[in-house]
Amino acid sequence: MIDLSYIAIPLFIVSGIPQTLKLIKRRSSEDVSLLMYVITWFAILFVLTSAEGGVFWSNMVSWIILTVNLLLILKFRL
Repeated sequence: MIDLSYIAIPLFIVSGIPQTLKLIKRRSSEDVSLLMYVITWFAILFVLTSAEGGVFWSNMVSWIILTVNLLLILKFRL
């Protein structure tokens, strides 16, 4: 049986990149929910406190991408 984490981990890592590129290209964050990003940022942070191995690293990369997105959202809203 296939371990689906081998599929989920890369998808989880790259999931924030399209939003990052869109934020950079448009230089606008009007359509993006700041609250969703803040909640997700804390959720991943909490997962990082107890994650191990591949789960830790995939979440760490996702958290970094999410942090970049969150900073871009704040930059374009202020």
